[in-house]
Amino acid sequence: MPGCPAPRWAAVLTLYAAPVALGREPEAVGGAFYTETAGFLAEAAGLDGPGPLLRWAPLVLQLLCLVPLWTLLAKAAGDRVSWQGRWGALYLAAVAGWVWRAELAPLAPPLLLLLGLAALLLSLRRPVPASTPDGTEDHPHRTRPNGTSRD
Repeated sequence: MPGCPAPRWAAVLTLYAAPVALGREPEAVGGAFYTETAGFLAEAAGLDGPGPLLRWAPLVLQLLCLVPLWTLLAKAAGDRVSWQGRWGALYLAAVAGWVWRAELAPLAPPLLLLLGLAALLLSLRRPVPASTPDGTEDHPHRTRPNGTSRD
């Protein structure tokens, strides 16, 4: 992603990897939807059982939610919020996701879907042309009355 230095992303990944590095694997998520989906995916992938998917999928999905969140912050906030403010919001979301990972685990798939859809729709939105003081629209590729281009 442009404008995203690797050390900042490494700090977020380290936050999620620290418990694993200390020997604490994530707890398996329960629920009918997760269990059935994990069982189907484990069978399709040839795994012994759905256990690893039930432990690791919510964590990975929560981390993946940060990618469209960054895109939304960059596109929606634009120049109104500095890059430090966007990183601050992303860090807060990452820490909140880490602290409440067990509670947020069932919400991770729909949240990732919603954030991804919002980021996609926002990226497809065309900017409204700015109007000039005389009320005409300012198109960047239109020539000026004196014959020069606006490029």
